[in-house]
Amino acid sequence: MKRILPLLLGIFLLSGCSFQLEESQVATVQINGEWYDAAGNDNPENYTPGKELGKVKDQVSAANSKPNGNFESNYLKAGTSLFSFNEDENVILAEIENGSYKNFEKRYKKKKK
Repeated sequence: MKRILPLLLGIFLLSGCSFQLEESQVATVQINGEWYDAAGNDNPENYTPGKELGKVKDQVSAANSKPNGNFESNYLKAGTSLFSFNEDENVILAEIENGSYKNFEKRYKKKKK
């Protein structure tokens, strides 16, 4: 019994060292140096798009977890319109279909005063 415990512990430690998790791929868009990640709340009735911020210029490879350029996304197609969200400055809306939106939240939010 005294030999089994160290053996099992050794196997556990060795298998843990060789196991690597891939970084989770989150739908992201970059605007003016800020990253916005998909929030998962698609098209609730209370979305009020504000002014158009621009359009996605380039869809980078999904393997690239962080788009490097302004108005690049690893999820949204080039040409997708992006809007501010009137109710929260830390959220933007992407028009994925005519009148249907996907919301993206700023990765590092400003604290509310």
